[in-house]
Amino acid sequence: MGAGLECLNPKTGIFTHYQHDPNNPDSISANLITDIYEDDLHTLWIATWGGGLNRWDFKTQHFQHYRNDPDSIRDNRIIDIYEDSHKTLWLALIGGGAARFDRATEKFIHFSQDNDLLSKTTIHCFYEDQHRHFWLGTISRGLLRLDRETEAVQCYSTQEGLPSNLVSGILEDDTGNLWISTDNGLACLNPSTEKIVNYDRHDGLTSPYFSCAPH
Repeated sequence: MGAGLECLNPKTGIFTHYQHDPNNPDSISANLITDIYEDDLHTLWIATWGGGLNRWDFKTQHFQHYRNDPDSIRDNRIIDIYEDSHKTLWLALIGGGAARFDRATEKFIHFSQDNDLLSKTTIHCFYEDQHRHFWLGTISRGLLRLDRETEAVQCYSTQEGLPSNLVSGILEDDTGNLWISTDNGLACLNPSTEKIVNYDRHDGLTSPYFSCAPH
């Protein structure tokens, strides 16, 4: 499943194909790619479904692998990669919770297992707003606002007015409102007043389902 990674050379117009080779430890770890992200240090991170995380070394042309083990990530199925203003790399794991990469130790840090809401909830996406508030979109718990120091969480779900508890994307507009993609329409949250306004087909949307950030 999946066809690997294609890299286009814009000068030549030629693609280079990277595919998992079980006989080559330097090849990409899996062929189903779920996300690609270049961080502020120009390191390329490639998330996969089933093969964990890959870091591409432009000099050696090799892939470094981070797979499911005690010193790495807890699940090899990654949904999203996000870098916040602290230059912390966040991974959303399908098995629940998230992993954040500590560049000093080259290891991943996980949510406390005592915090069931964070450690067992599958996160779909991350977003940091202009006030550096950190938001998590989940597949079953709605929208979470996370205090990254204490791991305290404020929840916004259907009980608070969201059209669905499956959040697939978050984006902030110029006025500071958060636009939230769900599988049952679009929601607009004012973080200051906590007022939520929902939009669906009655407001002109052609489909109730949004699969990514509403930009």
